[in-house]
Amino acid sequence: LATFQGKPVDRPAVSFYEIGGWKMDKDDDEFTVWNDPSWRPLVKMAHEETDIIRMVGLRWDGGNDSGMAELTREETWREGKSSFTRITIKAPGKTLTSVMRRDTDVQTTWVIEHLLKNTEDIKAYLGLPEPTVGELDVKALLAEEQAVGDAGIVSVEMSDPICVAAGLFSMEEYTVIALTEPVLFHRLLERFARRLFPQCQQIAEKFPGRLWRICGSEYASEPYLPPRLY
Repeated sequence: LATFQGKPVDRPAVSFYEIGGWKMDKDDDEFTVWNDPSWRPLVKMAHEETDIIRMVGLRWDGGNDSGMAELTREETWREGKSSFTRITIKAPGKTLTSVMRRDTDVQTTWVIEHLLKNTEDIKAYLGLPEPTVGELDVKALLAEEQAVGDAGIVSVEMSDPICVAAGLFSMEEYTVIALTEPVLFHRLLERFARRLFPQCQQIAEKFPGRLWRICGSEYASEPYLPPRLY
């Protein structure tokens, strides 16, 4: 943390970013690639010899999904070494569907069908109920920070509104719609901002002075969109 704050340090800080940033404990999930013996020496070295930036997710208590669970169906099935998950949402006037795939030997989730595919899908999605925020579980963050100890620091992980919105489309559909339908797309951004900005305020008040990683700005940067839309 002293490095980020520009304070004197006894040596240069070295981090392997996501190697050690993610918790890479062994488990029984065959889709977790770092369970493989070839990964274990690297994971061990990251924990023992580098400065960990532990990426922590956020837990929220007392929030309300506003009925989204009743409108959403999720099903998972297996084909060979691949696991597929289909999510179906009953939106006003139409059904929205996404399909994802994971393979046993690759640490990647492929979205092979995106939830939103055109402007009519956006309009339907905007008609869905909006979940409420709830209260930040600070104890979980403090416990993670204590577990890291002198090995490093924690990093608050968040997506900004455009990261959430763009991820609902294929890249080609996102760039075309964001460029040609800016008013409609901005309504989608506003929907996510109504949830994310109050969350940011709670984090800043209850868990101050920590590193943050906020993802998404690259979606509005060149070469994807012109500077006027940034």
